[in-house]
Amino acid sequence: MHTTGVLELRNFVRLASMLLFALTGVPGAMAQTPGPPMPGWYVSTGHGVGEHYRWSGSAALSLAAGEALDPVIEPGTEEAMFRAQVRVAKAGRFRFGCEVAGGHTMLSIVVPGIKDSVIVNGSDSRDIEYSEWLDLPRGDVGVNVHFRRTGPGAARLRTLWEREADADGGAFGPEPISSFFADMSDGADDDLLRTELAFEGRVLLQRKGCVNCHDAGKRASIVSPLEAPRLDHLGLRADRAWVERWIRDPAKLKPTTDMPSLYGRNQGDSAAIANWLTQEKPNGEDAKIANEAFVLERGRKLYHTIGCVACHGAFDKPSEIFGEQHAEDDAAMPANNFGDLAGKWRPSALSEFLRDPSKTRPDGRMPSFKLGQDEADALSNYLLSKWGPAPAPIPPAQLGEVLTLSQCAACHAIEGVKRATTLGKPMARLDLTRGCLDPKDRATPRYDLSAHDIDALRAGIAEVNAACGKPAPMDRTRTQMEFLNCGACHARDGRGGAAEGARAYFSSLDEKADLGNEGRIPPDLSGVGFKLTTSWMQKVIGEGARARPYLATRMPVFAAAATTGLAEGLARCDGTLPNSDAPEPTPEPESLQAGRALMGPSALACANCHVFRDFAPLGTPGPRIDIFTERLRYEWWSAYMQDPNRFKPGTKMPSFESGGKSACRTILGGDLKRQLDALWIYQNLGEFMPAPEGIEHGRGLQLVVGARPIVFRTFLESVGPRAIAVGMPSGLHYAFDAESVRLAECWRGDFLDASAAWTGRGGDNAGGAGPKVWKAPPGAVFTLPTSDGPIVQWPPEVGAQAGLKFRGYSIDAEGVPTFEYRWKEWDVTERVVTTPLPMPRILRNFRMSKAPPVFAVNSGPGENQLHVEEAADLRFSNRDQGIRRYEVRMLKPEAGCTFTLEIIP
Repeated sequence: MHTTGVLELRNFVRLASMLLFALTGVPGAMAQTPGPPMPGWYVSTGHGVGEHYRWSGSAALSLAAGEALDPVIEPGTEEAMFRAQVRVAKAGRFRFGCEVAGGHTMLSIVVPGIKDSVIVNGSDSRDIEYSEWLDLPRGDVGVNVHFRRTGPGAARLRTLWEREADADGGAFGPEPISSFFADMSDGADDDLLRTELAFEGRVLLQRKGCVNCHDAGKRASIVSPLEAPRLDHLGLRADRAWVERWIRDPAKLKPTTDMPSLYGRNQGDSAAIANWLTQEKPNGEDAKIANEAFVLERGRKLYHTIGCVACHGAFDKPSEIFGEQHAEDDAAMPANNFGDLAGKWRPSALSEFLRDPSKTRPDGRMPSFKLGQDEADALSNYLLSKWGPAPAPIPPAQLGEVLTLSQCAACHAIEGVKRATTLGKPMARLDLTRGCLDPKDRATPRYDLSAHDIDALRAGIAEVNAACGKPAPMDRTRTQMEFLNCGACHARDGRGGAAEGARAYFSSLDEKADLGNEGRIPPDLSGVGFKLTTSWMQKVIGEGARARPYLATRMPVFAAAATTGLAEGLARCDGTLPNSDAPEPTPEPESLQAGRALMGPSALACANCHVFRDFAPLGTPGPRIDIFTERLRYEWWSAYMQDPNRFKPGTKMPSFESGGKSACRTILGGDLKRQLDALWIYQNLGEFMPAPEGIEHGRGLQLVVGARPIVFRTFLESVGPRAIAVGMPSGLHYAFDAESVRLAECWRGDFLDASAAWTGRGGDNAGGAGPKVWKAPPGAVFTLPTSDGPIVQWPPEVGAQAGLKFRGYSIDAEGVPTFEYRWKEWDVTERVVTTPLPMPRILRNFRMSKAPPVFAVNSGPGENQLHVEEAADLRFSNRDQGIRRYEVRMLKPEAGCTFTLEIIP
């Protein structure tokens, strides 16, 4: 048979197998082991059918050029088949589709008893290829997606669905199929169980530091060396006797520890190493344990509420922390797993460690909870009181020459000690029945391993040796989350989350936060790459940023080295390009005002519950409004707002849709889509959002700008006693100085707090203004040239010295003031308006009834522009220290002129 015929036969067999999978959901003759349904998708990957099997939370992928979908499959023309049962919660008309780049897809939908199969072929296109509309009953629908990559370049896939509105509304999408609605109905089969065991083993390989001694070569992309705790200056932190006990038999002090026993048979070695590592002693006597009841009580409360319990277990019962109303949770109290730490830590050293664990724990598994010094001291004293004092001290051994520290330095950084270049065989040459994996072998490091751990490590080593050596970012993301134990607090795709016994210790700081579990349990991370912006995820991971100030549990800060690429990886796992979003609505002033009105209590009442800066919400507090667009992707937000309960079952967030229309019918004609876009435009102002209409400030006499401007004459410290402050609905406010006769400054956000001006003796500075975004340059806005050449230095005079005299102001029908003044022999009016869209701008509209033949305009710093009518000739004069200046030559000075100075702050 010719080679071409062999290839055609292979392709025919592959296509037949693909169709069999699409029509029946069974990949070839793969043996099935029935089990309970598992959330997510069953995935078969390879350059054919059934080479490798894995689990995925979504039928999605996002890869850069040269990156692998699966760590053991060479990138290029690989294929992936995703299979799940998708739950239809409410009967209706649905369609399914694929968004694909860098490949081709075949999507099949199997509806038992209605449709044998609906097949949709999708190509490399920006358009989404959809199935026909299907009338689906409530129940499960089989969805199978086959993706074939067309080369090693960038590739992307998202599997979407959409529901058409019916008489009761209920429309959604198009949106990715969440793991809340997809599961593997047959559970895990033997192939998937083997892959999951290998994944568990790869995480253990990193935790145990196996790669530090056994080089993985080019395959190290799927398993990383361990950066164990630094041993520099150990004597300043830890007691010598405890260090000796630990080195001799780590598993005795803490079962299942990742530290092996190297010197258990030789007490002299362990004593000598402990002596050598703890030579450096602290100066003076270290602080004693503070036994004051209030210090210990504060430490106890911190330990049991900020999140420590999720990883370390509890010391006290929930009822002892939160009162008898939690007595029913006492039986599920999670066991403490610190092991024997009696006498290890010096109090001040433990406090310092708790404030910044990464200094001595570079692996990143112990994060920072952003503790203040007093919090760290309280927590340190509480823990030391629980761990207890050191047992009888071990007599110090003689300090001798230590020849085996190079083995320690394989994992630990030790100043002055170099790591040995060859400590063990390369991973590819290991005998998986011997060495560390043989319980009978006493010549190699001894880990406290269960039989399951040994099986997992063997499977993990085999998978590392089979790896293609190319970066696999989605697998890397899952490995990072497992290594850092993110699942101790967060659920994702039906896995992880706070353990049942630990959930009672998650609480709310705000007694008004009647949000159920939403108000106390860390958020579910299912679909988080679709939901959150990549930049916000990075802030959360790297800085501990938070949008839920009512949660007692703190989002910790992890070491940068341990979380590199994690934010981007979470986006990729959900098929989203990092730092990307769907096209946002076009900003318009009308939409801005509508969004602001919608958020107020007389419309959708968003500000009644959601935190807006330091404005106290009227009811149960929700996530901060003013950082919505910094946190959330527009694509997710617009889908979520149609039916929040679909994304968060049991959420207190109401649905604003009723019968296909908005619950608020008086704004934008009740069109929910237009209203949601208006809310997004308004929220896009972020920290500079003017306050929603009608909300209570609860502080001072804050002047809240509504749909019309506010004009308020007051004393402003940065302007003077004759300031005229103008609050604009756009949220970009300004002050005109009647003394110097010029626009003085502009600011965003809050307008003014008039307390000082309206209380007491009056005449004090008005405060409470938002951040300044523009300040007038020195001198008046106009001047006359003194020669034919450009102005070298702008005159600094203002007010009367510049020939300016203020004559008052009038307010037009829109509520905007027009300032009137005389400049030398010419009358001038100036009307200032501001707009935040599409970018913040200040428009100064001038009118001179008569004008000088030639005059100059100082536009101020930045890329500002001067626009004049046809009756004048405009020339760019010069730029001095970033300030633009223009020269205006009048064609008919006696006719006057109109011009606009556009300032971009």
